[in-house]
Amino acid sequence: MDGIESIIGKYKIVGIIVAIIAVVVYFNRYQQSESEKGKAELEKQVAEIEVEKKKLELEKQRMEYENFKAEQEKKVLSQYGGDETEAVNDLREREKYLKQHQPSAPPSGSYSSDGNIPNIAGKWMDSNNTGAYYLIEQNGNQITITEYSYFLGESFVSASGAGYVDAAGNATVNYQTLFGTTGQGTFRIRGNVLQGTFHDQNTGAIVQVSARK
Repeated sequence: MDGIESIIGKYKIVGIIVAIIAVVVYFNRYQQSESEKGKAELEKQVAEIEVEKKKLELEKQRMEYENFKAEQEKKVLSQYGGDETEAVNDLREREKYLKQHQPSAPPSGSYSSDGNIPNIAGKWMDSNNTGAYYLIEQNGNQITITEYSYFLGESFVSASGAGYVDAAGNATVNYQTLFGTTGQGTFRIRGNVLQGTFHDQNTGAIVQVSARK
C-alpha cells in the first residue's frame, strides 16, 4: 500500500512540475506575442508619422511656391506704384512672351511612340480648388502643357511646358513660368487623375501637383 501511495505521490509531483512548465511556456509565449504586437503597433505608428511628415513637407513646398508667386505679383505691382491696371498690362506682356517661346522638350529617352499611348489631352482642374487648371495638348507621345492661374484677380498663362508621355501614362516635361523661372515636371496619369511634381530650378521649390479631368 505504501508503494502505491509512493507512486501516486511521485505522479503528483511530476504533474505539478509539468503544470509549472506549461505555465512558464504559456507565459513566455504570451510575452512574445505581446512583444510582437507592440512591435507591429510601433512600426504602424512610425509609418503613419512618416506619411504625415511627407504630407507636411509637400504642403510646405507648395506654400513656398505660392509665396514665391505672391512675392512676384507684389513686385510687379510695386513697380507701377500699386497701379493694378499697369501691373496687369505688364503680366500680359510676359504672358505673350511665354506663349511665343515654348520651352524645348526633354530628350525622348524611353518615351517611344510605339505602343498604346493613352489620350491625356484635355483640361485638368487643380484638385485643391484654387481655380488653376492645366491644358494638355497631345500628338502621339508628344505633349504640351499650359498652366492657368490667377494673379491680381485675372487668369493668366502662368507656365507652359513640352515633353513626352509613355504607354503607362507617365510623362516628363520641361517648363518655364510667367516670371522667367524654368524647371522640369514629372507626373503620372491614371484614369482621370493627374499627380506629380514640378521642380523649379531657379527657386529650388518642388511643388506637388494633383488635378482631375
